[in-house]
Amino acid sequence: EKITERSIMDSKPIVTYAGDKDLFLSLEPTLSASLPLEATEWRRSYGRAIKFVNVTADFVPFTKDVLPKEGDFHLTDQPMFHTYWTQCSDVEVYKSTIRDDIEMWMRVLTQYNIMDWMIVVVETYDFRKSNKLIPRSTVYDKIRSDYGAKHADRCLSVINPLRSESRSAGSWRGLVVNTRLLLLTAYDRTLLKFEELIREQRERRNQAGWSFTKYFLLQEELAFVLEMLGVYEEALVQYDELDALFTQFILNSNLGETPSWLTQFQSPLDSWDGLCLSSGVNLKERSKIENNSVSILQFRNYLFSRQCAMLLFANKPSEVAERTLPFLHNCIRELSLLDVTYPQGAVACWVFLSCIEILHTCENYTESNHVEQYSRYTAGIWAYARQKLADLGQLCGLMPGQEQTSEQLHIAVQIFSGLGDDFTKPVEKLKRALSSQQEFCKQYLELSELAMGTYKHIGRVRCARSLGFDLAKFYWSIKDHTTATSFLQNALHCYEQDGWKQLAANARLNLAHSYLQLGDILRYAKMCVSIASSSELPMSVRVKHYDEMLKILGTSKPDPPWIGTLSECMSLTDVDIKVDPGSTKVSATLSLTSNLPVEIICPHVSVALLLSKHECKSSSKHKDSPETIRRKNKEQLTPSNPLLQKLPMAVRLDYKQDKSLAGANLELKNQKIPLKRQDSHGRYRKITSVSKSDFSKSLMAKDVSLKPGTNTIVLTSKETDPGNYKLGQFCVTLCKGFELLSLQSQYKIHFEVVRTLPSVTLNTQGDLLAGLLQTTALRINSLGYYIPSDSVLKLKTSNGLTVQRPGSSDSLSRELSIQIPEIKPNSSLDVPLCLYAQLPLTKESHPIEHSITLRVPWAEEECCMPLRLEPALGATVRTHTARLAKFLLVTVSALSSQSLMVHDPAVTILCPSGITVSPVNPPVNGSIEIGNDMKVSYMWKLDSDHTIENSSLKTEFTLYYEPITDMIQEPYLYKCAFDINNVKTLFVIECKVEPTRGNEFCRVSTVCHLTVKVTRVNECDEISLMYEVLAEHNMWAVCGRTAGVMLLETDDEQIVTLDVMPLINGFLPLPTVRLSKYIPANTKSQNNSSRVESHSRLEPFSPGQVYNVNKGSQVHVITAASPHHM
Repeated sequence: EKITERSIMDSKPIVTYAGDKDLFLSLEPTLSASLPLEATEWRRSYGRAIKFVNVTADFVPFTKDVLPKEGDFHLTDQPMFHTYWTQCSDVEVYKSTIRDDIEMWMRVLTQYNIMDWMIVVVETYDFRKSNKLIPRSTVYDKIRSDYGAKHADRCLSVINPLRSESRSAGSWRGLVVNTRLLLLTAYDRTLLKFEELIREQRERRNQAGWSFTKYFLLQEELAFVLEMLGVYEEALVQYDELDALFTQFILNSNLGETPSWLTQFQSPLDSWDGLCLSSGVNLKERSKIENNSVSILQFRNYLFSRQCAMLLFANKPSEVAERTLPFLHNCIRELSLLDVTYPQGAVACWVFLSCIEILHTCENYTESNHVEQYSRYTAGIWAYARQKLADLGQLCGLMPGQEQTSEQLHIAVQIFSGLGDDFTKPVEKLKRALSSQQEFCKQYLELSELAMGTYKHIGRVRCARSLGFDLAKFYWSIKDHTTATSFLQNALHCYEQDGWKQLAANARLNLAHSYLQLGDILRYAKMCVSIASSSELPMSVRVKHYDEMLKILGTSKPDPPWIGTLSECMSLTDVDIKVDPGSTKVSATLSLTSNLPVEIICPHVSVALLLSKHECKSSSKHKDSPETIRRKNKEQLTPSNPLLQKLPMAVRLDYKQDKSLAGANLELKNQKIPLKRQDSHGRYRKITSVSKSDFSKSLMAKDVSLKPGTNTIVLTSKETDPGNYKLGQFCVTLCKGFELLSLQSQYKIHFEVVRTLPSVTLNTQGDLLAGLLQTTALRINSLGYYIPSDSVLKLKTSNGLTVQRPGSSDSLSRELSIQIPEIKPNSSLDVPLCLYAQLPLTKESHPIEHSITLRVPWAEEECCMPLRLEPALGATVRTHTARLAKFLLVTVSALSSQSLMVHDPAVTILCPSGITVSPVNPPVNGSIEIGNDMKVSYMWKLDSDHTIENSSLKTEFTLYYEPITDMIQEPYLYKCAFDINNVKTLFVIECKVEPTRGNEFCRVSTVCHLTVKVTRVNECDEISLMYEVLAEHNMWAVCGRTAGVMLLETDDEQIVTLDVMPLINGFLPLPTVRLSKYIPANTKSQNNSSRVESHSRLEPFSPGQVYNVNKGSQVHVITAASPHHM
């Protein structure tokens, strides 16, 4: 049987062996098994990339017949490395026989210019001779001296592993490693010479007689060697160079003179077999290349199959799929450039068979990573195979609706005649598809589904839907309108989403025909409206379909009306919501663009109003108000361009090591965001059907005329409840029985309808004063609210505040009803009022807070107006003491700029009884005028027939006052209650400063005596007192102690003498003596009888309980005496 394929990958480098053949044959299995165990680093010349190669070898005996001949370029069949083996251990035997044999072997190698050799001396380890003396020189030493002077690495000594495995391991490993390196070195040297030869041949490509096929076979030998060594990437580079060179020749021939060798590729095609991907070399095709009888398709098949083989050896099926479509398109273009003639369907048949072969090859790689990678390219291959199968079906009369003629049958037979005898799966698939119309439809649908499924798997939904559009036409032809409609709908959605308007318009025409065939009148009418609104179609087609829609509505008379999508026919571009002055209606001016081809009269145009949920509660408070105020809202509604959306880009600066700028880039933080398909998310999908919302609250207009283009219409509504509204669904009644609706959440225009109630405020001129009758006014502002006549306002004040109408005979009271006249919208009315607020009985001068509660007829709830008044005057009291006598000083202050006349002051002791007061004020004729923060003081002396037992007094101060005005009115009475505590004088302090004995005067810097006398004048509980001398530091210096404790248990009088020294001369005030209550430790507290104080403490006396007799007294101090006077 003739061999048609050769596997280069199974070939091995050839190595010869000479010398002791029996010895080598015994070692060959071990050596052959050891060589490929580890990968060897292959460092090629000229700085090429380092490769790791698993070296194998095929050992053959050394003869002249196996050595390369002149002009023989079959490198894979030539031995590259030569070895000589010997186990001679006797030097004399070596000199007599072995050396001559090696000399003869080396002369043959030199004759053929071979420099890659190795001599191996195999030694046998003898345990019996291990203790004997080592000879002066061995056979290995002789061989190294004879042949290894310049090539020491080519002469090796190894211990026979068959005799002593343990001791031979090191030397045997050295032999294996050296063999690998020398074999790769041999190939490197040979390939360098061969590449130089290839380069010379390529430089002669423009010379006469040069043939590309010969050059191709030459460079392919280099690719064979690289493939045999397992360097598949390097082998692929050789085939890619040949591919590029051949393509360039064809392109240049189209522009200039065609080389003679290229004419053989211009012969008519008689065979169009598809690709056949195999790991070996197709010897049949290669022999045609050698004989110059190969066609361009056969040559391209052979070259591409070799490229694919290298890629598959490198485990890169995705790159095979990636190269397929460019390869097929390039071949078809080369056929056109070379003007190659071929029968009808030949190229389509070749493309189909090649696609199926590539796809079946990729399917053998089932790992998930491979599937994900090559699926990005196999989708296009499936689609291309489907397209070419459709071309063949059309050519052979197998498409649905066709009847095969004899001519078309002859074309099918002719197509089969160009296929070889090889019965491959792609050929079987093609023959089965072209055998009958039923089988063809089955194969076509299968390929279409596979192509669409793969496109969807890799995320190319647009391509899948484009195929679906073509597939819809196929289903259309087999009368399956239901399936065709489904594909057309998906395609239409894709075209509309991406803005392919012309394609979308054509899809609508096909969809309309499908709906008509299915008898779906509703969808047909909707599609007719969409077609009529498509500006990409001719006007006659648009008008025709619009008339069709009217005709259908006239015969169907739908009830309820059919609903269509507004966005397909019309667009709302501008809305202006405003209030008509004096009206209670909301009006909206709309800019509506009509895409219909003719003018129409719409019975109704309306927009639903939606009330925001969070505003419903607040608006319900004013549901009975008859007037509304609306806010104007104007907004553009033109659709936004998705291509103008900002990308999330950032600036990235790259710096060198010296901190200088190396480059600036714009990069996307997340590259998937701008490239993500919007229609792959549910929120972006087009809603094909809409439902009508609630139009109970809406803006509407009737009998609206809409012309093609932009129209301005005005919609109005009846009185609207208050609240925050937004525009809802837009509805246009196109004609009776058909409504166009927008999406319910399409428009985001908000406006507020507010019902503002009348406001009531107090209109005051300046500050209001408490204690005086004040005139103010209630200002009622209607704010668009109509207040009818005989409306009544009811006022109620807080405690201490009374009101009345000016000029009214009624007295001041806390409640008042006011009847107001008619108040028209947007007007105001002032109602005068008189207010009187009582002054507080306390002596505080802070503002007084009051409130007025209003009940108005236009609101159910009461409203409260806060009121703040300043007191007109205030009073304070202070107690003065003269030993046992007590005086009350009352100061009256005017707290505002209002001038007042005050008179008839009086103080009454309310508690205890038996105490009277007598005024000590100078006589005053009439009243005293105060104002602008002026003060007037009055004094009374406390008179008592007996000692005051209770130390606290409750008093009441009264005073009459009246404002200074031209009108005569009754004076106001001011009352103020005072509580006076600790009235009794308990102790009297008397102090005296005297000079020391023998001195007549007090002198500066001379010690004097300070005598302090404390007398108890009234009974009290305090018997322990603490006295403290407080002196001015620049006047007096206290000598010794400055404080002490005195006890008054039995005596009512205590005298203490201290030493003081005046520091300056003149009349000096006496040092101050302070008296405090002294509470010793371990004494029960007066406030809490159960509590015992652990530390002594001081408590001060209240003002008036201690009277200092000498307060304000002075002593005369003279200067110090001179020394001579002394």
